Formats: sequence, C-alpha cells, structure tokens
Amino acid sequence: MLRRIKVVAPLAAVALLWGTVLWADNHGQDDLDKATQAKLNARSLADLDEVVRLTESAIAKGLNEGNAQFARGLLAATLVERATIRAAVMGTFAPTQDKAIELRKAALADLEKAVKLDPRQARAWLLIAEINRLPGGDRQRSDEALEQALKVGDDDPEAKAKALIFRASLTESLEKKLPDLDEAVRLSPRDPVALRTRGAVKADLGKLDEALADFDRAIELDPKHLPTYEVKALVLGRMKRFDEALAVLEQLRQLNPDSVFPLMQKARIRAMQANLKEALAELDRALQIDPNNVAVLVLRAALQEDPEKKLADLDRAVKAGPSNPVAWRTRGLYHADRGNLEAALADLDKAIELGPAEPVNYEAKAAVLARMNRFDDALAVMDKLFQLNPKSAYPLIQRAQLRIQQKNLKAAVEELDAALAVEPENAAILLLRAAVWQDLGQRDKAMADVQQVLKIAPEAPAALRLLASLLADEGKIDEAIEQLEKIRAAEPQDLLTVLQLAVLYGQKKAYDKALELYGLVLAQDPDNFLALRGRGDLLLNNGKQAEAIADYEKAYKLRPKDPGLLNNLAWVLATSPDPKLRDGRRALELAITACELTEYKRPHILSTLGAAYAELGDFENAKKWSAKGLELSEDEEQKEHFKKELECYNARKPFRELLIDGKPAPLPPEKPAEANPHQPPKEKPAEK
Repeated sequence: MLRRIKVVAPLAAVALLWGTVLWADNHGQDDLDKATQAKLNARSLADLDEVVRLTESAIAKGLNEGNAQFARGLLAATLVERATIRAAVMGTFAPTQDKAIELRKAALADLEKAVKLDPRQARAWLLIAEINRLPGGDRQRSDEALEQALKVGDDDPEAKAKALIFRASLTESLEKKLPDLDEAVRLSPRDPVALRTRGAVKADLGKLDEALADFDRAIELDPKHLPTYEVKALVLGRMKRFDEALAVLEQLRQLNPDSVFPLMQKARIRAMQANLKEALAELDRALQIDPNNVAVLVLRAALQEDPEKKLADLDRAVKAGPSNPVAWRTRGLYHADRGNLEAALADLDKAIELGPAEPVNYEAKAAVLARMNRFDDALAVMDKLFQLNPKSAYPLIQRAQLRIQQKNLKAAVEELDAALAVEPENAAILLLRAAVWQDLGQRDKAMADVQQVLKIAPEAPAALRLLASLLADEGKIDEAIEQLEKIRAAEPQDLLTVLQLAVLYGQKKAYDKALELYGLVLAQDPDNFLALRGRGDLLLNNGKQAEAIADYEKAYKLRPKDPGLLNNLAWVLATSPDPKLRDGRRALELAITACELTEYKRPHILSTLGAAYAELGDFENAKKWSAKGLELSEDEEQKEHFKKELECYNARKPFRELLIDGKPAPLPPEKPAEANPHQPPKEKPAEK
C-alpha cells in the first residue's frame, strides 16, 4: 500500500500542477467563447465592437498558444469587417466632411492593426490602399499597401484580382491598364467587375467588339447589374448599331421598370441618332417616374434647343436638388454660355460650397473668371483647389492653362514644371508643355517633350500630331505628312488628324488633295469651324473667291468673334475684282470688329480696315489706317504691300487683289460697273 501511495502521489501532484497551468494560460477562455458566439450573431457595428472588446479582453487575460492564435485571427477578421463597413459609410459623405475624416481614421486604425496581427490579409492591404487614395489620404502609404496586397494575394486570388483592378484604375495609359485587367480576369474569371472594367478599357481603346464580348460575359454572370447594360448600349451606339443599343436598354428597362436610367440612356442614343424629339420624349417618360430627378432634368436641359426651356429645366433641377452641386454647376455654365457671367459665378460658388472636393467646380469658376479677364482671381481659385490636394498635379495644369490664356507662356512653363515634379510621367502635362515650347519657338525642347511622351505612349495620336507639327515647322512637310498618314490609317475617323493633313497638303501645294480632306471632315461634321475656315483660306488663295466667301459665311455663324476669320472675309469683300462679290459696308463692319478684338495692334487687320474704307470711297481713312499698319509692321514684304495700297489710295482708287497659288495674280479687266446692292451710290461732284 505504501508503495502504491508513493507511486500515485507524484502523479496526482503532476495532474494538479498541469491543471493549474492550463487554468492560468486560458484565463481568457470565457471571453473568447463569448467573442466567438458574438461574431456568429453579429449584425451591426455595435455587435462587431463587442466582438473586438471581448477578443482583446481574452488575449489580455491570457490564452494558450492554440487559442491565442485563433483569437488573433478572429480579431484581425473582425477589424477588417468593421473597417469595411466604416469605409462604406464614409463613402456617403464628402471626403472633407468631419464625419468622413472620423470614419477614415477609425477604419485605417482597424486595418493597420489587422495587418500587424496577420500580414497576409490581401483584402486588408487593398482597403488601406483604397482609403489612402481618397482626398486627404497618404498616397505613399496607398502605394505601399497596394504592393503588399499584390505580394500576398497568391493566397487569395479574388483579392489579388481586385488589387490588379485597382492598380489599373490608377494607371493613366490605357495600354498599360490591359495587362493588369487580363490577369485579373484570369485569376477571377467569374468576377463581372473585372470583365466590365476590362470591357470599358477596350472600348476606350477602340476595341469595340472585344469590349462587347466582355460586357456580354459580365451580364451573363451578373444579369441584374444595370450599369453593364448601360455601357454596352453606349458601345453599340458608338458602333452606330442604334437599334441593338435601344434593344439592350429596353431589356434593361424590363429588368427595372421603375428606374429612370434606361430611359436616360435611350435619350442619349436618340440624341446620337439626331432624333432630339424622341430623345426629349424618353426624358419626359423618365420624369413621369421621378418628377424631381436632377440627372434627368440636367440631361433634358442639355438637349433642349429653346433657351427658355433649357433654363426652366435647370431652375427646376436646382429647386429639386438644392444640395446637388451638379445642378448648380450646370446652371452656372449655362449662364456663362449666355454671357451672364455674374449669375454664373453665383451658381458656381454655390456648387463649390456643396461640392468642395470636386475639381470641376473650381475649374468652371476659373474659366468664367478668365472670360472676365480676372486672371488673378482665377489663379486664386486654382490655389484653393491645390490646397485641398497638394499632391495633385491637376490644379497646376489648370494654372498653366490660365497662364496660356494670359499669353504669359514663360509662367505657363513654370506651372507645368511644377506639375511634372508631382507626376513626372504624365503624358498630358508633357504634351501641353511641348505645345507651349513650340509657341515660344523652343522647338528642340518641344521635340524632347514629345519624344518622352512617345516613350510612354508610342501610339498616342495627340503626340504624333504635335510631332508632325514640329516637323512641318522645320520645313519637313513630307515627314510630317508621313506621320499623320500613319495615324489616319489606324484611326480613319480621327478628324483632327485629317484636318492637320489638309493644312499640310495645302502647304505642299497639293490643293486638290487638301480640298478633298477638308471635304471629308465637313461631310462628317458640317459645322466644323476649322475645316470651313481652312478650306475658305485655301479657296481664297487660289482665286476661288465666291466659294471662299461661302465657307467664310458658314464659319462666321459659328464664331462671329474670330479675328482671323473676320479679317479674311472683310478683305475679300473689300478687294475682290468682281463687283458682284464686293460689299464695302459689310467689309467695314467686319474689319472694325476684328480691329477692336485685336486692340488695333495687328498690321494686316489695319490693312483690311483701310481697304474697306477705300471701297466706300473714304480715302482719307483708308490712308490713315494703311499708314498706321505700315508703322506697326516689322516684315519687309508686308511693308511693300502697304506701300502699294497707299499708292492706290493717294490716287483715290480702291485696292483690288486676286490670289493664285497664294500670290497676287494679274487682275482681269474690270467690267462696267453694274448696280451693286451692297454699295452706296457714287456721289456726283458738286457743280461749280
């Protein structure tokens, strides 16, 4: 018996000791059990708060290694879930509102704690990246977190796919977006978001058939996602497959008959068909569903041709959405278009008050101030935007645009230098600086910027067009044309390229080809001012004055305050050898307006003013303005022209000119004067 006691006693002691250790290590077990049950039943933020409290308490009280590991995982998951909810709620506030800032701080605190507990949480890293990318966030931390999300995402392919989609959204180059989106679709082939996003990028790249395939697959996976139908319809509209687009929207409407969105999109398609009557009817139907829908009212205002109806819709939009910055901004822009600049500023101030983080509000106000020649005020508006987001290049780009309007090109370069310090690889900034360098005559610097853009985006049409312009400046017309023909072959509908080609073929004296290209542009866009003006100039320089006047008159209706157009039209009306084409009174009216717009500082426009006075028989004023033009002129060839004009006026003769191949041609014998309805009757000399 004693032996047995001696044997059993140590075992009992060990058992008692082991129980004591277990009890000490698992003092938090009760809280952990409660936390686990609370997590299973959690339905609100308050419930998640309780899970976090209980789990942290359990860890603090002590757990064995297995339970501690479980608790850390539970805590990390709960923190991520709580942060996700807070981030969603944060999105309902403007980023600069106090509530949004409070929620952002709380969400980021949870997420940072979660990734310390479990660094392999790709979803947590991604959310850190997304939140820090919002205005007021830490962009460097966003980049670091995104890199981590991609690094650890192999364990969570869906999260990695979302991270790739997010990185694609931050990439400026469309071509560079595609590899990330292709990989996202590969990792998560049943994710409609990845397919939709890739489809949108392909659509922007002009790969419309491939875009449609992605949208169709996304709809198959998510048949109730309304925006996919909308973007598919828009792509079909771009392909001019209008009936198919309308069918898609009708399908969307059947899925959601109480939604105004299908009707709005149908209105847009009808507008693309130039069927404004039916477009407005679709919006009327939308307003029957939701009479105070601001988006519908703003769109209907945009399509209204009657200014009073347009303003009525915008007034109604502001009344229906008094806290909607879009309504105020749109009405402000309408007032600006109508020349009511003070009213425009009042509306835009309200838009900024309601949407202080929306850059477009500041841009619109700055544009109105610039129209009022209040450039310092406009620059101050951009400064406010910069203060909101000092890590953004956008306000600096806008300041550069204002400097360009001021004709302060050196200051514009400084602004763009500052913008590039923020975003060194931003092709748009480089391209704008290249254009400014070109205007400054710094072609080498302009060429360097263009070449850098082409390294970033080798096929960028805007960069290739500017490259062609620089080559043309150097007299390399054939090389310039070769560049542009490459763009045209790839994008035959790119009217800007066709226009630039027309100009260069004109410079090359391939007039038939230039006229053909101008005709192609006008066939697609009959109200293209640049094409009308360019073709008019070409016709005028080749003796086809009547046809030139016809183009100038159409262009005049589009831009009645363009000094160059006013000058050229006035010149041919004053100097044509054909009395049927001359109109001295109109020439004088146009020439005076052109002089006023240029502050009487352009010698060639003063020449036109003199010619118009001479055509009306007022040779004193003709001599006065021609002499003033001669005084201001710094070009020897232009000075010789002024001397010829003055010879005519001193001889009391109006000036006549007919150009062939851009040079004065021998004038045909003047026909006997016929009654010209444009000319005042000649006064008979007073009888002595």
